[in-house]
Amino acid sequence: MSTPNNTPKKPISVNWHFWPWCNMKCKFCFATFNDVKMTLPKDLALQVPKMLKDSGAEKITFVGGEPMLCPYIGELLEISKSIGLVTKLVSNGTNITENFLENYGRFIDYITLSLDSSSNKIEKEIGRGLGDYVDRIKDLSVLIKDNSIPLQINTTVTKLNWQEDMNDIISELNPIRWKVFQVLKIDGQNNNLVDEFLISDDEFIVFKQKHQINSRVIFENNDLMTGSYIMLDPIGRFFDNISGKHQYSESIFSVGVLESFSQIKWIKEKFIQRKGLYYKFPQKKFLTSILNDKIIVKGE
Repeated sequence: MSTPNNTPKKPISVNWHFWPWCNMKCKFCFATFNDVKMTLPKDLALQVPKMLKDSGAEKITFVGGEPMLCPYIGELLEISKSIGLVTKLVSNGTNITENFLENYGRFIDYITLSLDSSSNKIEKEIGRGLGDYVDRIKDLSVLIKDNSIPLQINTTVTKLNWQEDMNDIISELNPIRWKVFQVLKIDGQNNNLVDEFLISDDEFIVFKQKHQINSRVIFENNDLMTGSYIMLDPIGRFFDNISGKHQYSESIFSVGVLESFSQIKWIKEKFIQRKGLYYKFPQKKFLTSILNDKIIVKGE
């Protein structure tokens, strides 16, 4: 299969959806992997970071499902960091404990927590938790900062929160980066539940205008979200979402990383537009210190 003109040779920043299962039931989730629901055997999974690194990857983001449900997530983080990859963990906070960070925090460059509202009630209605989700995220943000790991926040804007003002809670959490997504419909992933949560471009702009005062926020509408991520599925296939559904490559274990990557579409210009290269700054520029419960980002 020929390589599209807009696909570079190297998968420089990979979102690996290696664990398709989740303990929450977010009704808008566009990464359910209902069409996969299996993973690589552990021995093969542990080989993936080096395969990506050898093919030009610089950063690996562990996503799901919920990656912290994986019993060997710590090993994956340790391997990835030991070979020089920038590491990120995207989580709903499950199993991120003081003990886990004591053992594996030094292998994590960034932790992203999902938070869609300042209201526990709205989070519960979305499908996140049992009514105390916001409180848990607040507590975890302190724990993460206490372990000197830069905190990021991901927010999905839906019918339930597009009119909300989240400036206060974001100021309280004070992440170094806040990603705000327009809820996205992906055929085969969330098309059975998401319709009641979809918003118009104008409604997304309302949320954007209310929060663009935040200097660390990145807004991603549906157009910017499609084709701008390099994604690897739970069984080692690259995939894209340009057509409105997941289109999968052959496995990296069958044809190699570069050939597999050449079989999907990735629009580098969109990746740059959404500031996907932030991690390329010298790592010392993201060292953090805590002062009056605030993170100071040095060299930002």
